[in-house]
Amino acid sequence: MVIYLRPGSRRRMAIFAALILVVLGVRVGVSLPGEQETHAKINPLEKVSTQKPLFGVVVDVITAGVEQVTQCAAFLEGLGIKATWFINATFVEAQPDIVKDMAAAGHEFGVKGTDEKPMHKLSSVEAKDRITRSRQALSKSSLDPAPFMLPPGQKYSDVLVQAAFQEGFHAVKPGILATKMKGKEEEAAKDLAGQVERGDIVLIRLENKGMVPKEAYFVRFLTYLSERGLSPATLSDLVRSIE
Repeated sequence: MVIYLRPGSRRRMAIFAALILVVLGVRVGVSLPGEQETHAKINPLEKVSTQKPLFGVVVDVITAGVEQVTQCAAFLEGLGIKATWFINATFVEAQPDIVKDMAAAGHEFGVKGTDEKPMHKLSSVEAKDRITRSRQALSKSSLDPAPFMLPPGQKYSDVLVQAAFQEGFHAVKPGILATKMKGKEEEAAKDLAGQVERGDIVLIRLENKGMVPKEAYFVRFLTYLSERGLSPATLSDLVRSIE
Protein backbone atom coordinates (compact mmCIF):
# COMPACT_ATOMS: atom_id res chain seq x y z
CA MET A 1 0.00 0.00 0.00
CA VAL A 2 1.33 3.43 -0.93
CA ILE A 3 0.60 6.29 1.45
CA TYR A 4 0.72 9.75 -0.10
CA LEU A 5 1.64 12.67 2.10
CA ARG A 6 1.04 16.26 1.09
CA PRO A 7 4.23 18.36 0.75
CA GLY A 8 3.29 20.26 3.91
CA SER A 9 2.92 17.03 5.87
CA ARG A 10 6.26 15.75 4.63
CA ARG A 11 7.94 19.00 5.68
CA ARG A 12 6.31 18.81 9.09
CA MET A 13 7.49 15.23 9.61
CA ALA A 14 11.01 16.14 8.50
CA ILE A 15 11.14 19.06 10.91
CA PHE A 16 9.87 16.95 13.80
CA ALA A 17 12.43 14.27 12.95
CA ALA A 18 15.12 16.95 13.17
CA LEU A 19 13.71 18.01 16.53
CA ILE A 20 13.92 14.46 17.82
CA LEU A 21 17.58 14.39 16.82
CA VAL A 22 18.09 17.65 18.70
CA VAL A 23 16.39 16.15 21.73
CA LEU A 24 18.53 13.03 21.56
CA GLY A 25 21.66 15.01 20.88
CA VAL A 26 21.38 17.30 23.85
CA ARG A 27 19.76 14.62 26.03
CA VAL A 28 16.84 16.77 27.11
CA GLY A 29 14.60 13.76 26.91
CA VAL A 30 12.76 11.27 24.79
CA SER A 31 10.42 8.34 25.26
CA LEU A 32 11.20 5.34 23.10
CA PRO A 33 8.74 2.45 22.87
CA GLY A 34 10.04 -1.08 23.12
CA GLU A 35 10.04 -4.17 25.27
CA GLN A 36 11.60 -2.09 27.97
CA GLU A 37 10.26 1.41 27.51
CA THR A 38 12.75 4.14 28.25
CA HIS A 39 11.53 7.38 29.77
CA ALA A 40 13.48 10.58 30.08
CA LYS A 41 12.37 14.09 30.71
CA ILE A 42 11.50 16.22 27.69
CA ASN A 43 12.15 19.91 28.22
CA PRO A 44 10.50 22.71 26.24
CA LEU A 45 12.58 24.00 23.36
CA GLU A 46 14.20 27.28 24.39
CA LYS A 47 16.94 27.52 21.80
CA VAL A 48 18.16 25.75 18.66
CA SER A 49 21.78 24.82 18.18
CA THR A 50 22.68 26.31 14.81
CA GLN A 51 25.76 27.83 13.24
CA LYS A 52 23.70 30.05 10.97
CA PRO A 53 23.05 33.67 12.04
CA LEU A 54 19.33 33.16 12.66
CA PHE A 55 16.92 33.69 15.54
CA GLY A 56 13.31 32.54 15.73
CA VAL A 57 10.29 34.84 15.99
CA VAL A 58 7.18 33.62 17.82
CA VAL A 59 3.86 35.46 18.16
CA ASP A 60 1.63 34.45 21.08
CA VAL A 61 -1.92 35.66 20.41
CA ILE A 62 -3.70 36.07 23.73
CA THR A 63 -6.64 38.49 23.84
CA ALA A 64 -6.19 40.02 20.40
CA GLY A 65 -9.03 40.26 17.92
CA VAL A 66 -9.08 40.26 14.14
CA GLU A 67 -7.87 43.85 13.84
CA GLN A 68 -4.85 43.34 16.08
CA VAL A 69 -3.87 40.09 14.36
CA THR A 70 -4.06 41.53 10.84
CA GLN A 71 -2.20 44.68 11.89
CA CYS A 72 0.60 42.70 13.52
CA ALA A 73 0.89 40.39 10.50
CA ALA A 74 1.09 43.40 8.17
CA PHE A 75 3.70 45.03 10.43
CA LEU A 76 5.92 41.95 10.41
CA GLU A 77 5.51 41.46 6.67
CA GLY A 78 6.51 45.09 6.15
CA LEU A 79 9.76 44.25 7.92
CA GLY A 80 10.21 41.12 5.84
CA ILE A 81 9.59 38.84 8.84
CA LYS A 82 7.84 35.49 8.67
CA ALA A 83 6.92 34.30 12.15
CA THR A 84 5.57 31.24 13.92
CA TRP A 85 2.13 32.06 15.31
CA PHE A 86 0.32 30.39 18.18
CA ILE A 87 -3.43 31.09 18.05
CA ASN A 88 -6.05 29.07 19.88
CA ALA A 89 -8.52 26.85 18.05
CA THR A 90 -11.51 29.09 18.83
CA PHE A 91 -9.97 32.01 16.92
CA VAL A 92 -8.78 29.81 14.04
CA GLU A 93 -12.21 28.26 13.62
CA ALA A 94 -13.88 31.69 13.66
CA GLN A 95 -11.41 33.33 11.25
CA PRO A 96 -10.17 30.67 8.80
CA ASP A 97 -9.70 33.13 5.93
CA ILE A 98 -7.36 35.33 7.96
CA VAL A 99 -5.25 32.34 8.93
CA LYS A 100 -5.11 31.17 5.30
CA ASP A 101 -4.02 34.63 4.13
CA MET A 102 -1.27 34.76 6.74
CA ALA A 103 -0.04 31.31 5.76
CA ALA A 104 -0.03 32.33 2.10
CA ALA A 105 2.17 35.27 3.08
CA GLY A 106 4.73 32.86 4.55
CA HIS A 107 3.80 32.68 8.23
CA GLU A 108 3.39 29.32 9.96
CA PHE A 109 1.18 28.13 12.81
CA GLY A 110 1.90 25.86 15.72
CA VAL A 111 -0.75 24.47 18.08
CA LYS A 112 -1.87 26.17 21.26
CA GLY A 113 -5.10 24.80 22.67
CA THR A 114 -8.81 25.43 22.43
CA ASP A 115 -8.83 28.76 24.31
CA GLU A 116 -6.65 30.73 26.72
CA LYS A 117 -7.24 28.47 29.72
CA PRO A 118 -3.97 27.06 31.15
CA MET A 119 -3.20 23.43 30.29
CA HIS A 120 -0.44 22.64 32.77
CA LYS A 121 -2.81 21.02 35.29
CA LEU A 122 -4.57 18.79 32.76
CA SER A 123 -4.19 15.04 32.55
CA SER A 124 -2.42 13.58 29.53
CA VAL A 125 -5.76 12.65 27.95
CA GLU A 126 -7.21 16.13 28.48
CA ALA A 127 -4.08 17.81 27.13
CA LYS A 128 -4.06 15.62 24.03
CA ASP A 129 -7.72 16.44 23.42
CA ARG A 130 -7.01 20.18 23.35
CA ILE A 131 -3.92 19.71 21.21
CA THR A 132 -5.95 17.60 18.78
CA ARG A 133 -8.65 20.25 18.44
CA SER A 134 -6.01 22.92 17.82
CA ARG A 135 -4.49 20.76 15.09
CA GLN A 136 -7.91 20.01 13.57
CA ALA A 137 -8.83 23.70 13.49
CA LEU A 138 -5.77 24.40 11.35
CA SER A 139 -6.39 21.33 9.20
CA LYS A 140 -9.91 22.59 8.42
CA SER A 141 -8.21 25.65 6.93
CA SER A 142 -6.09 23.30 4.79
CA LEU A 143 -2.99 24.09 6.83
CA ASP A 144 -0.42 21.64 8.17
CA PRO A 145 0.58 22.91 11.61
CA ALA A 146 4.26 23.30 12.35
CA PRO A 147 5.42 20.70 14.92
CA PHE A 148 5.49 23.13 17.84
CA MET A 149 3.22 23.91 20.78
CA LEU A 150 3.06 27.02 22.95
CA PRO A 151 0.52 26.50 25.78
CA PRO A 152 -1.69 29.33 27.07
CA GLY A 153 0.15 31.50 29.56
CA GLN A 154 3.35 29.61 28.73
CA LYS A 155 2.67 27.34 31.70
CA TYR A 156 4.16 23.86 31.41
CA SER A 157 4.13 20.56 33.21
CA ASP A 158 6.00 17.35 32.47
CA VAL A 159 2.67 15.71 31.60
CA LEU A 160 1.76 18.46 29.13
CA VAL A 161 5.16 18.50 27.43
CA GLN A 162 5.19 14.71 27.16
CA ALA A 163 1.61 14.63 25.79
CA ALA A 164 2.49 17.20 23.14
CA PHE A 165 5.56 15.25 22.12
CA GLN A 166 3.55 12.06 21.79
CA GLU A 167 1.16 13.95 19.50
CA GLY A 168 4.05 15.10 17.29
CA PHE A 169 4.60 18.57 18.75
CA HIS A 170 7.52 19.92 20.71
CA ALA A 171 6.68 22.43 23.44
CA VAL A 172 8.35 25.80 22.97
CA LYS A 173 9.54 28.12 25.71
CA PRO A 174 11.10 31.22 24.13
CA GLY A 175 14.24 32.29 25.91
CA ILE A 176 14.09 35.93 24.78
CA LEU A 177 10.98 37.88 25.79
CA ALA A 178 10.60 40.98 23.62
CA THR A 179 7.76 41.89 26.00
CA LYS A 180 10.37 43.00 28.53
CA MET A 181 11.32 46.06 26.50
CA LYS A 182 10.03 49.03 28.47
CA GLY A 183 11.22 52.48 29.44
CA LYS A 184 13.63 54.32 27.17
CA GLU A 185 13.28 52.80 23.72
CA GLU A 186 16.95 52.99 22.72
CA GLU A 187 18.31 51.55 25.95
CA ALA A 188 15.70 48.81 26.22
CA ALA A 189 16.18 47.63 22.64
CA LYS A 190 19.96 47.70 22.86
CA ASP A 191 20.01 45.81 26.15
CA LEU A 192 17.72 43.02 24.96
CA ALA A 193 19.42 42.72 21.57
CA GLY A 194 22.72 42.24 23.37
CA GLN A 195 21.30 39.08 24.97
CA VAL A 196 20.33 37.42 21.68
CA GLU A 197 22.55 34.74 20.18
CA ARG A 198 22.23 32.41 17.20
CA GLY A 199 19.37 29.99 17.61
CA ASP A 200 17.53 32.00 20.26
CA ILE A 201 13.73 32.24 20.14
CA VAL A 202 12.16 35.69 20.55
CA LEU A 203 8.59 36.07 21.82
CA ILE A 204 6.08 38.76 20.86
CA ARG A 205 2.74 38.92 22.66
CA LEU A 206 -0.44 40.12 20.97
CA GLU A 207 -3.22 41.54 23.12
CA ASN A 208 -6.46 43.42 22.53
CA LYS A 209 -4.51 46.68 22.87
CA GLY A 210 -2.02 45.56 20.26
CA MET A 211 1.50 44.24 20.07
CA VAL A 212 3.79 43.91 23.09
CA PRO A 213 6.39 45.33 22.81
CA LYS A 214 5.25 48.39 20.92
CA GLU A 215 6.29 48.45 17.28
CA ALA A 216 8.94 51.16 17.71
CA TYR A 217 10.77 49.07 20.32
CA PHE A 218 10.76 46.03 18.07
CA VAL A 219 12.03 47.94 15.03
CA ARG A 220 14.94 49.30 17.06
CA PHE A 221 15.59 45.84 18.50
CA LEU A 222 15.78 44.39 14.98
CA THR A 223 18.16 47.15 13.91
CA TYR A 224 20.66 46.20 16.59
CA LEU A 225 20.39 42.51 15.68
CA SER A 226 20.84 43.29 11.99
CA GLU A 227 24.00 45.23 12.81
CA ARG A 228 25.29 42.03 14.42
CA GLY A 229 24.41 40.03 11.31
CA LEU A 230 21.44 38.18 12.85
CA SER A 231 18.27 37.56 10.82
CA PRO A 232 14.73 36.53 11.88
CA ALA A 233 13.22 33.18 10.90
CA THR A 234 10.26 30.90 11.62
CA LEU A 235 10.86 28.06 14.05
CA SER A 236 10.73 25.58 11.18
CA ASP A 237 13.44 27.45 9.30
CA LEU A 238 15.46 27.69 12.49
CA VAL A 239 15.29 23.92 12.98
CA ARG A 240 16.07 23.30 9.32
CA SER A 241 19.26 25.35 9.73
CA ILE A 242 20.72 22.68 12.03
CA GLU A 243 23.73 21.09 10.38
